[in-house]
Amino acid sequence: MVVKRQLLDQNDRLVSDTLFFRQQVSLYLVSWSPFFWSFGRRLLLGNSNLGADDRENKNGRNSRIMNVLNTTKGLFPPPVIGVLLGLFLASTPLSSLFLSNSEFGAPLQILFSCCKNFGRACNPLALLVLTSSLALGNNSEQSPSLSANDIALEEIPFFRRWSCVSLARFLISPTLMFSLLHLFHQIGVIEPMKDDQMLWFILMLQASMPSAQNSVLMLQVDGKTSEATRLAKFLFSMYTTAMIPVVVIATIMLHECNLL
Repeated sequence: MVVKRQLLDQNDRLVSDTLFFRQQVSLYLVSWSPFFWSFGRRLLLGNSNLGADDRENKNGRNSRIMNVLNTTKGLFPPPVIGVLLGLFLASTPLSSLFLSNSEFGAPLQILFSCCKNFGRACNPLALLVLTSSLALGNNSEQSPSLSANDIALEEIPFFRRWSCVSLARFLISPTLMFSLLHLFHQIGVIEPMKDDQMLWFILMLQASMPSAQNSVLMLQVDGKTSEATRLAKFLFSMYTTAMIPVVVIATIMLHECNLL
């Protein structure tokens, strides 16, 4: 009976940790997507996608209000609007129209299921764009001509770019995250590692991940095919490099967090 009770307690703890893990990953993705598609998109693409309305304005109305509107438009692309709309619907009584725990279902549940299926296609489509960019880079006849930014980037040796990004992603970023977690623990913001294993593990794992493949998708959507091709080839080298440090960091954190 004692052994059976211990097994039941262990199973309940595993289910609770799994649910808590899913909640934390969901919250991370909800906060990451708007930040990546707004600030990250602006940082990657610059002002080329924000000033189109000004360039097409023949009357020369480059007022401060127009600049603010264009900047706001660039910070709220469709992915950000979708996340904000989902948060709004989920936090209001309107959520009962799309989700329901009853056996009858919600009136608009079919619409929610349709949007969920579209969301599931996001990662496969991003991988398809990434592999297509790699294929385009290997085809000399279809490769676009280099732009001024490409020529300037060609002057930086590949090994220097690879070493700088690898050092930042797989050494500086995990070290900085581990230091911040310890700092937050010291000031009482979070629990110690033994009491909040999932939080420590998720943040350390995310801090050691390579660059997002959606950056290639951003460049392709913006019409920067040559830049997308070059970035896809560079990301391929970074994902190949990430196999060793990510496995090492994940193994260490699994052992330290007693998740094995």
